[in-house]
Amino acid sequence: GLGAVGFETTLFVDFYDCLRSLVEQVITPDPNGQLLNASLLLEAFTSPETSNSIVSYVRLLTSAELRTNQDEYAAFVVHPETQESMSIIAFCNYFVEGMGKEADHVQMQALSKAMGVNLSVAYLDGSINNDANGDAPVDFVKFDNGGGDSANGIDDVVLLYR
Repeated sequence: GLGAVGFETTLFVDFYDCLRSLVEQVITPDPNGQLLNASLLLEAFTSPETSNSIVSYVRLLTSAELRTNQDEYAAFVVHPETQESMSIIAFCNYFVEGMGKEADHVQMQALSKAMGVNLSVAYLDGSINNDANGDAPVDFVKFDNGGGDSANGIDDVVLLYR
């Protein structure tokens, strides 16, 4: 867990509570009696307080996975601009835990393993040309947590990158 790699509970408990309450709202109505639906989810993710809390918690989970399994990731950890090798701790401090940093392949793989789910990232950056109908195909990159096609009986979690 996060405490096992040295994160103080006071650092992450509020972030965790924010994510937990959103997930719980899938099966337990909020104080207004509403279950989580697409509209409420959009509202939550467009609220800076909620979205930043969730992103912070997910960054800490990713960092904990990298720190816990350093031997598995060390060969792939490089500075994103210089491509020079870095220590896992420095990489986590600057490029995983820091807000406003993009997640590269190693972070996405660590997140997949930390959460126990397969991830599919849809790239919506316009790098693929439109087809004859003017539609742009979506390019997906899959990150397998090692659990096979349906990790823990859960379909891939799809994330968007634009």
